[in-house]
Amino acid sequence: MMAGRDPRHWDKVIKQVQGALNTTHNKSIDTTPMKSLIGCETRSAAEASLLSQIRDVVHRLNLDELRTDIQTHISQQQREQKERYDKARRDATKYGEGDLVLVQITSDPATGSSKKLHPKFKGPFRIRKVLINDRYEVEDLREGCRRSRTVAAADRMKPWITIQGE
Repeated sequence: MMAGRDPRHWDKVIKQVQGALNTTHNKSIDTTPMKSLIGCETRSAAEASLLSQIRDVVHRLNLDELRTDIQTHISQQQREQKERYDKARRDATKYGEGDLVLVQITSDPATGSSKKLHPKFKGPFRIRKVLINDRYEVEDLREGCRRSRTVAAADRMKPWITIQGE
């Protein structure tokens, strides 16, 4: 639609872009968005003039039946997506009181430099209390830090590993 046109005049083709999106087949609902709303396919201006000359008869679909089909298709897609997600899903790691863990850094102050090589976890932290829903109260054990306590989720933690010997 915009191929070969001046990109500064994008606002002049919005109507055509919207029409194209509304009449394009959508895999999730197995029909076009326009058909799901009004119950029949729409025509472009070129199609309308051509079809009016031919005087083709258009049969209106039963809108309730169409919406039932769409709901069935959406439910099927949701089941497939859940199965795909659940394949890689695993239970959270269980920790006990007194275990040492690392906690993922979820926010850092903006310094203007790249964080690509910065550590992703901080610690060690000691588990003080096991809470519900895979949450733990942890205490900061790092040197130079006060013994602050916070709550961390199991999916944001990993075990602190100590190397013995050497």
